[in-house]
Amino acid sequence: MKHFDLHCHPALKTFLGSDKEADRDNCWEEADVKGIWEVVDKLVGNILDSQSSLSQIENGNFGLIVAGLYSLEHPMIVGSIIGATNLQILSKHVNELSQPLLQKMVEKDPGFGYNDILEGLKKHLLDSKDEGSTYQLLNKINELDPNKLNIILAIEGGHALFNDLKNFTKDEILNNLDNFKTGPYRYLYLTLTHLATNPFCNQSYGMKLINDKHFLPVGYGITELGYEVINKALDQEIGNQIFIDIKHMSLKSRLQYYELIKDKNPKVPIIISHAGVSGVSYNEKPIYNYRIEGEHVKAYYVKPDGLQGTEFNPWSINLYDEEIPVIIKSGGLIGMIMEQRILGIGKVDPEYFSKAELDDNREIIHQNLNKYKNLYQIQKSKKHDDHAEKYFTSRYLRHLCNNILHIVKVGGKDAWKHICFGTDYDGMIHALRFSKSADKFVKVRRKLTRVLPQMAESDPDTNYYIENIESQVDDILYYNGIRFLDVNFK
Repeated sequence: MKHFDLHCHPALKTFLGSDKEADRDNCWEEADVKGIWEVVDKLVGNILDSQSSLSQIENGNFGLIVAGLYSLEHPMIVGSIIGATNLQILSKHVNELSQPLLQKMVEKDPGFGYNDILEGLKKHLLDSKDEGSTYQLLNKINELDPNKLNIILAIEGGHALFNDLKNFTKDEILNNLDNFKTGPYRYLYLTLTHLATNPFCNQSYGMKLINDKHFLPVGYGITELGYEVINKALDQEIGNQIFIDIKHMSLKSRLQYYELIKDKNPKVPIIISHAGVSGVSYNEKPIYNYRIEGEHVKAYYVKPDGLQGTEFNPWSINLYDEEIPVIIKSGGLIGMIMEQRILGIGKVDPEYFSKAELDDNREIIHQNLNKYKNLYQIQKSKKHDDHAEKYFTSRYLRHLCNNILHIVKVGGKDAWKHICFGTDYDGMIHALRFSKSADKFVKVRRKLTRVLPQMAESDPDTNYYIENIESQVDDILYYNGIRFLDVNFK
């Protein structure tokens, strides 16, 4: 069985190993942290070891992947991880991180701006060759070769449209977007924002590990410049159309984007490339307390319950119930991430919003505040139980299945045709234990086929439309992605 991945990062880890392309391992090689730093890496979720080298992807039987090219934002490099430690300091001790590269990026040396780094990542992927292993970049789906690893490019983060956040022009941004649309290599989507602030829209808070003020959302919704970028990306008159990936956009920005699509581009499919679901309506955010901190709001959550002892992560980076039918109706794709926290495993940390976002939602939040305060006290009084004795299936697999089944519960029968995987391997994620890297993904089909029906049966009041689970799982693993590209990547 071939697999499809809507979002992973096969070039990132080996690219970070040097500031010179000639000195980098190619993308078939695996970054493997050793010694004391191996222990540190495990403590922070194995973010340094490779999860999706081309070798791992090939061994995981992936027939087609979308390679997200991501230029590290400066707060990712200089923000603190453990005390005063950051990636720059770690690079002095970890061979897999190049100190000269990170320093040149932070100091904005010529050739090391955001757009420059993205072009460097693309070149690194293109230059990676290995005897006996083959891959090809696709510019349209009918070029797919079933005997090779096929790769489509994508851009993660609109900051790749300029070199310097503090010194850019609109012309620079639009010219770079033109280059992406008209160049020799085609891009499937542009993730408009990422983890740090940018000039296009405010982001959902998504940082769990690194502390830096630039990860805290500011503003409210899509900016005028953001609309220009979106409209130009979707325009088909000049160059190839590039879809917008709504991952990392704030709820307000996503809602504005849905309205734009409905009014001006009703045939454009909506993509969220690597996601989980919140398990709730956006009118029922389970916030039991919040605190205003300057221009930001720190919100505290109760975790919504899922099936068989699972829980959801209610952060706004995840899809709310109202969004799921919108994506399905558009003919879009929901890529399931393989990240523990996003899928609801572990405690839920507070989320940060911009104050403007709170001001617009204050009435709804206050209506529900007492209800969730009481629920929080009930949850707090219970002893922690991962249900290991009650459920024989691992909580990691149950949480993945819970997210998939919730999409079907809210989206109906058609949802089975619009779910795929967007693993986010090598996106510095704490991956699910049963498939920590792409080469372990071969286990997933058997596990989903067994556990999805079991969990659905535990909720007899809901129709999950399980008719032929083997075929439905095969759709999620491969065919939904291929059918989407048959229509939208001609």
